[in-house]
Amino acid sequence: MITIIQLSWIKLRRDRVALSLSFLLPVIFFSIFAVILGGRSGGPSTRPIPVALVDLDQSELSVRFIDQLQLQDGLKLKLYKETEGPQELLTLADAEQMVRSGKVPVAVVFPAEFEASFSFSMEAQKAVTVLFDAADPVAKPMVSGLLQAAAFKAAPDFMMRSGMEAMALYCCELTEPQKAWMNRDDVGQAASASMGDSGLVKVETTDIRSEQEEPPNLATYYAAGIGVMFLLFSMVGAGGSLLEEDEAGTLERILLTRVGMTQVLLGKWLFYALQGFAQLSIMFIWGWLVFDVDLMTTHHLLGFVIVTAATAMAASGFGVLLATIAKTRDQLGGLSTVVVLVMSALGGSMIPRFVMPAFMELTSKFTLNGWAIDGFLKIFWYDDPAQGLLQFVSGITLEVSVLCLSALVFLVLARRLAEKWQVA
Repeated sequence: MITIIQLSWIKLRRDRVALSLSFLLPVIFFSIFAVILGGRSGGPSTRPIPVALVDLDQSELSVRFIDQLQLQDGLKLKLYKETEGPQELLTLADAEQMVRSGKVPVAVVFPAEFEASFSFSMEAQKAVTVLFDAADPVAKPMVSGLLQAAAFKAAPDFMMRSGMEAMALYCCELTEPQKAWMNRDDVGQAASASMGDSGLVKVETTDIRSEQEEPPNLATYYAAGIGVMFLLFSMVGAGGSLLEEDEAGTLERILLTRVGMTQVLLGKWLFYALQGFAQLSIMFIWGWLVFDVDLMTTHHLLGFVIVTAATAMAASGFGVLLATIAKTRDQLGGLSTVVVLVMSALGGSMIPRFVMPAFMELTSKFTLNGWAIDGFLKIFWYDDPAQGLLQFVSGITLEVSVLCLSALVFLVLARRLAEKWQVA
């Protein structure tokens, strides 16, 4: 029995892929999900929320609020337009467009006469508007809460003076010592200590989408995320036919004809890409029929065809490349499991990216899943019905370009590695 155990260990130790699947992959997945959901210290692993901020009041009070919001670790404020030359403050139209396009999940707008209307009476206050996109369910409540937290440090003296002035107007005149105390620099600290946990600032939340627009459907995200993950698995499995043909001698006989290795790889890649396109199409059509995925509009259908084609080409090239790296079908299966699962976890196929830490937004850019999901989100979640067709298509140019370039790089690398099969 000891001998059998020793032989089994030697076999496992020599199979590096099996060894990784047994011991390394579980640790990698545990680490990824611990960072996303728990963090090393046991608390939630949050990412700063990008917030477009518009100050229509330009008052002392609004500036104080902005200063306090900038100190919040959970927020990353954007106050200026992304233009060259002198900095320009964002306008309301700029903020609305940034939220709609997905550049930021939420915008905060301080209204004109915000300071002049600020008082104990919520009805008298000019409300701070929080523009949000329901595509991100986390941002709106978090930003609204942090606005109230900022108010305790930014506005207690305004609230105290407002209350004292109201008392003087409707009740009795303040004495000179009372007026002097109200104008002290530390009156805000005393007021803040006395206000407890009640809200100070009036906040109104507004969905950036009109009532006529359909709200984002979370099924769309999972159709993209799960669809791309299984597409990668399918393409790697299909690419394994190269190894089977090599083992059976079929590949050698093909290469002895006038068909060269380049033609073989291109033929395989094109067929797998068509297969992948059909696979993703079935996934989204099912989502449209059963889960109300909004597929059948001109913008969505055209964008879907473009991004799906680019994704299928990239995934097909990836499958062909892994097949040229592996030596056997079993090795390909183990290698692809490790690579595809890690890419899917980092790229957002398993957990929505809006709950991931900030650094994982960067890691997703090194995965096919991340770029493909970004393309689908721009089509189904961040589309603007007011855009023309050409403008809409130009919005997904970056994602489509990266996916197509990835397909080209994968094919070039696969061709170089396929020299091992070349017949003299």
